[in-house]
Amino acid sequence: MSAPNSNGDDIDATERTTQNGDGETATLQTPTAEAPEGSEQALNGNAEGVSDSVGPSERITELETYIDVLQTENDRLRADYARARTVSYQKTALAIAAIGTVAVLGGAILPDVRAVLVVTGAIGLFSGVMTWYLTPARVVPVGVSESVYDAATATLAGLKDDLGLQAITVYAPVGDQTRGFIPRERGFEVPENVTHAFPGDTTGSQGLSFTPSGQQLTREVDRIRAAQTPTTALDAFEQTADSLVEHFEVADQIAVEKGTDFQEFVISVDEAAFGPLTRLDHPIVSALGCAAAQSVGEPVVVNDAEATTVRLAVISETNE
Repeated sequence: MSAPNSNGDDIDATERTTQNGDGETATLQTPTAEAPEGSEQALNGNAEGVSDSVGPSERITELETYIDVLQTENDRLRADYARARTVSYQKTALAIAAIGTVAVLGGAILPDVRAVLVVTGAIGLFSGVMTWYLTPARVVPVGVSESVYDAATATLAGLKDDLGLQAITVYAPVGDQTRGFIPRERGFEVPENVTHAFPGDTTGSQGLSFTPSGQQLTREVDRIRAAQTPTTALDAFEQTADSLVEHFEVADQIAVEKGTDFQEFVISVDEAAFGPLTRLDHPIVSALGCAAAQSVGEPVVVNDAEATTVRLAVISETNE
């Protein structure tokens, strides 16, 4: 006696034969397991739960950590750059010192040219020591300074055009500072409250006040000045011009001459940085104007400007 097929009932229960209208076609129907309706929603809910598990505080902490890493990397790169620059100067110093040493030794061996070689060697050794210990801390390229000035003067020129101001620039002393002033009227007067951006209560004193681009240059000139503080506009122009050429190297040469009018001066500049002198608040013109205004305690006006020359005049003396 054979064992009953335990699957027989299941087969009979799950197989159904249906016929079409002609009775020729039969199909076998098998039940399919249907997923519960809430299963997909449960999966989506779990995914959302995982994404929502990172709260705002965790995200902020992650961003702060990322910023700290970037700052650390930035500091490391700066240190590496400074170290590489120092090593470069030190190698140059060693090379110069080596040349000086060879020259001194050559002077000891060759008596005929001993004096020349000893002097050359001494210069080489001295230059090597100076180069080793006097490595410059920071050098800002002229192109960077020009780009900063370009942005500032573009903003200032836009304000001047929008307000319909005159093509006149005045540098007025205010205590130990200097303010630039662009008047609205050609027959202007310098307002008393020139420290305000839009000074002047009367028609002739209305205009735009700003911080001159050359004010800081003038302060640096005062800091490194070896001569006495100038008391005349001519002395201020000459001393500032020398500093701009010798120390700041913003021009190859700056010549100062007295003009035809009283207290008017003609400034000629060769190879000026920051473009032609006709640009609004040119740093060289601005520094000269600020220096003269501080020295005589009177406003200085830019009467006329060309590409390489500019006329500056002390207002009070000119009006007399």
